[in-house]
Parts: sequence; C-alpha cells; structure tokens
Amino acid sequence: MTLWFTKSFKTSKELDKAGYAIQVSMVKISNGMVAGIVMAVLVVGIAGGYMFFSKYSMEWTAQSQAEHDKVADIKAELIKLGFPEDILDDLTAEDIEACEGAVRVIVNVEEHSVNESDRLRSWNEEDDYDEKELRATCVAVRLPGEAERWQVFHHLLFLNNTSFCGTEAVWLWPADSINGWVRGTDVTGRVLYTKDDVNYTAPYYSLASEIYTINSLIQGDETSVNVFGTFSMPDEGEAHRCYVSYVFEATEGELLANAWINYVHQKSLLNYPAVTAKDSQEIEFGSSSVFELVQDKLVFDPWEY
Repeated sequence: MTLWFTKSFKTSKELDKAGYAIQVSMVKISNGMVAGIVMAVLVVGIAGGYMFFSKYSMEWTAQSQAEHDKVADIKAELIKLGFPEDILDDLTAEDIEACEGAVRVIVNVEEHSVNESDRLRSWNEEDDYDEKELRATCVAVRLPGEAERWQVFHHLLFLNNTSFCGTEAVWLWPADSINGWVRGTDVTGRVLYTKDDVNYTAPYYSLASEIYTINSLIQGDETSVNVFGTFSMPDEGEAHRCYVSYVFEATEGELLANAWINYVHQKSLLNYPAVTAKDSQEIEFGSSSVFELVQDKLVFDPWEY
C-alpha cells in the first residue's frame, strides 16, 4: 500500500512538472435524483410516524351484561326524567349511581360533520354537504339538595363507519368561576364500540386537567386549566363512541350554565411531522388537513322551569 501511494505521488509530481494540469471531476446529481431522495425521506418519515406514533394502546374489554344490575332502579328513575336510555347504557355504574335522587334532566342533541373544513374548501363541488357523522348529546342532571349542583354528561357517537387514522382527543371547557360556576369533581368517562352485538369498553388513554396555553394573534397567549382526554379507536366494529362527565355547581347569582366540549378527530394518515390530536391544538387551534375540530356546548338556565 505504501509503495503504491509513493509511486502515485511521484507520477502526479512528474506530470505537474511537464505542464499537465490535473483536474478533479465533479459528480453531478440530477434534479430528479434530488427530488427522489427528498421524497424517499418524506415517505420514510411518514411511515415511521404512522408505525410508531399512529395510535394509543387501549385496554379494551367486553362490557358485562350485569354491570348495571345494582343501579337498575336509578336508571329507571333517570329514564322517567328524560335521560336517553341508550346514553345511560354506556355509562359506568359509578356515574349512574352519582345521579341518585336526581330531580331534573335537561338534554341537548346536535349533529356535526367531522370533515366540515374539507367540505367548506370545496363547497362548489357536488358534495353531500348535509351529511353528519357525529352526534353530540349533552345531558345535565340536577342533583338533590339545596345547592345548585348538576352532573353533566358529554356523549359523542359516530353515526357511520368513519375511518380512524390515529389519535383522538376531547378537550373540555367546563363551567367555571368566570361565569358563576365551578367544577366540583374530577372528570370521569370511557370509550366504547360495538362488534358482533358485543359492546367493548376502555378507559381513556389519559384523562386529566392540564395547564394549557392558546396562541392567538389577536389576544396573544392565553393560559387556562382545561381537561383533556386522549384515546384511539379500533379499525373494526361500529357505533364508536365516548363520553365524559363531571359535576359543576353555582357560585353566584342566577347565571346561565355554560359547558363546552371540543373533539379533535384525525382524518388523514398523512401526519408528518407526526403529532397527536391533542398536541395539534397546541400548535394551531382549529381544523387542518389532518385534524378536524368539532365544538359542542351545553347552555341552559337552571332556574327556568
């Protein structure tokens, strides 16, 4: 190796003395090759994001038919007050028991599209604009006692076999002291779907209060304490649904009760760089090409009979 290098160096030196110039030849890469390399990197990134960050690991179990046996009487009383029976069937026994002695039930039902922003972008095309995929049912239960205390339920049900590409999130704006109400309990709830006439349930992947900052061009950064629930739905089954519940109570005056739920649905596999439904709202509040934000609210006057 040393002898070969010495001879090569001498040859190069002799050629230089004789007046021959040695030029380094540049390797040219075509624009097509550069584009191909960039595309390959993107494909690998998207595939990696889908494989490793696509869905949460959910603990699904078959719902026991005897789950509500001990709260059958409470269920019957709630149904008499107007609580939708199909929603009651999705609740845990503990959440039903929390409504024991209820004196009033208020129900509000709205249907929403989970692809609304896409339809608005192409509203001139022949789209079925009236199609709604998501039914949001809000139920408020007046609890017994002198204090104005209400158990609120936000229930979301998909009306057709909507595809679930990755992560989902619910984001609560509970009634709080700003409008004369305060949240009185931790948030509970679960996720459900049906397959072969069997209901499967799972706890949320996470369900907790967090300090949250909204980036606004008009008002700047705003910080508040909100409740987030994260989950994923399976590719199989039907009637995919979820709910959350908590108690709120009046702190002053006769003010309207006002509680919101924001649902973030991942509608595309092209999630690059990979982010979760929850984190997408911290980057940019609202809908995008990958995530759809659906808002639903429960507003009522507790003192109006």
